[in-house]
Amino acid sequence: MSQLIGLIFSLIGAICTIVILIDAFKNSVLKGLICIFCCFYYFWYALFEFQHENKFLIVLGSFFSSGVAGAWAFFNR
Repeated sequence: MSQLIGLIFSLIGAICTIVILIDAFKNSVLKGLICIFCCFYYFWYALFEFQHENKFLIVLGSFFSSGVAGAWAFFNR
């Protein structure tokens, strides 16, 4: 059961991250590539350049769900 919870948080974080990356690549291929290779620019892009009607939920899902999934995997080894 605990692995299922970690998997759900991982999937939510991955889907939200993919939505942000798709927007970055639509904006510019260079911005998309920089988002993939530089995590600091990804944070900047998600917080200040990403425009979506559900921006708050997507950014929160990307950051929070990925963090919870990582912590869950670390503490439940």
